[in-house]
Amino acid sequence: IHMDGNDLGKLFLGQISKLKGKSTPERLQTMAKLSACVDKCNQFAMNEAVNAVLEFESLRIGEDHKTHKVPLRPIVVGGDDVTILIRADLSALFTLKYVKAFEQKTKELNEGKALSLGVAIVVASSSYPFAKAFTLAESVLDSAKTCTATGYGSYENRPSSIDYLVVTNDVEYDIEDIRKHLYTATDGSLLTAKPFVINRDGKNETLRFEYVIADGIKVITGLPRGTLRGLLTTCRNGKDVAKKIFEQVNKNVSRQLGGRNNNDLLKEETFNKIFKENFFTKYSSYGQDKYRTLIGDYLELTSILPKEIIVGDFKNSSELKDLFFEHVGISK
Repeated sequence: IHMDGNDLGKLFLGQISKLKGKSTPERLQTMAKLSACVDKCNQFAMNEAVNAVLEFESLRIGEDHKTHKVPLRPIVVGGDDVTILIRADLSALFTLKYVKAFEQKTKELNEGKALSLGVAIVVASSSYPFAKAFTLAESVLDSAKTCTATGYGSYENRPSSIDYLVVTNDVEYDIEDIRKHLYTATDGSLLTAKPFVINRDGKNETLRFEYVIADGIKVITGLPRGTLRGLLTTCRNGKDVAKKIFEQVNKNVSRQLGGRNNNDLLKEETFNKIFKENFFTKYSSYGQDKYRTLIGDYLELTSILPKEIIVGDFKNSSELKDLFFEHVGISK
């Protein structure tokens, strides 16, 4: 996970403009306090996020948690910069808890004006070279921050944002090249709707990360596995082909065909609320008026969410799901 604060330069420049006419010691003291404030917010958010992970792991493991090693390693924690290694299935929990805590604390200490963050998650095997993963994370972070760089006015209105990449094969170093080669359908439609905003609604309410998680869990657990596996392949052939399959899947959902053990099928009303009239939807954010599908993004959630909140047949899945949703601010 690689995070960086948004518009910190604007905040510091704003403070400098207010200090005109003040003595050099006064200016230095004010700027030092501001730097200390940002660092304090970072430490607060880090503590909140780590404690959320510890609480979740303790409930998941049970009595053996006292001898369990925390699957998290900070690399950089300073100012508004954070880079950590974490077990992949805990990355969404850590990220959402951190962002919400950071925004809360900066709002509290900055005259009611919250600072926001850009977030990148790169999921790879433990044998994947860290240097390459970090380079990818920097590119993914640029993508996350770019999507909210304009259109929100002053910095306190800018939401935090996230982009993530699940690495399964050797890929390019640049996220734009990766998306062009691996996430583009034959008709130019995009097989991802990332990046997403966090905590506050952006230009497209559907593209709020918390909503993507909530809807994604419903789709992953509520559609037949065979149907789900074939949808992304179908979407690679473009929106017109996907439309035909959409109509068939919609009919099957309305008839409640193709159930699976321990999970109810997605209800027709829920299916149509999530997907509207096709698996592709036209989103005009990020300066691109293109059709995008969330199917691939939903499937990738299985890499960054705990399996216990997706697969409902674990001993304490219900309690873990409640705890997860409580920490990340998602309403069931």
